[in-house]
Amino acid sequence: MMMKFIQRGLVVLLASISLLNASPTSAQTNSTPATQNVVRNANPALWVVRDADTTIYLFGTIHLLPDGINWNQGAVKAAFESADTLQLEIANIEAETPAIQAAMAQRGLLPPNQKLSDGLTPALLDQLDRVEKEAGLPPKALDSMRPWLASTVLAISMVQKWVWIPIKASTKVLDGLARARNMPVNGFETGAEHD
Repeated sequence: MMMKFIQRGLVVLLASISLLNASPTSAQTNSTPATQNVVRNANPALWVVRDADTTIYLFGTIHLLPDGINWNQGAVKAAFESADTLQLEIANIEAETPAIQAAMAQRGLLPPNQKLSDGLTPALLDQLDRVEKEAGLPPKALDSMRPWLASTVLAISMVQKWVWIPIKASTKVLDGLARARNMPVNGFETGAEHD
């Protein structure tokens, strides 16, 4: 049963990666290559919740964001500048990164006697090997990972390689801006608690 789950998960993963792999080529032939510094203004959603004495701004942050997207403007910038506290999923992500990596290793690695490749047909194994290589990963780099972690590593590797170079996170930008203003920054969870 576990092997069927792994196979199904990897079929979906590999199909998704194939689509991701196809997108950058067409995107780069029809637009400016990702390596050029082109600034595009964005108007992300911002929700406001308020009562008589409190205003809360809800802004969905993105962990992977291409360079050159100017999202910190207009209503978002005004909301941030009027705030007296910043609440993030994880505060001070830089300091929490080792704890996040440890938690992912603990939850995302297979037991030593299992390999991701054990549940794959030869055709799927060939496809996984090809996608690993295209993503710039060493051979069998994903073999010790559970399917969810392998898919995450593959997706991030491909995004970094083909689409969004360099990568910035809006959470890191907001955290840095808040700390520069001596604004309190709180997290809903720590790196160790992060799922």
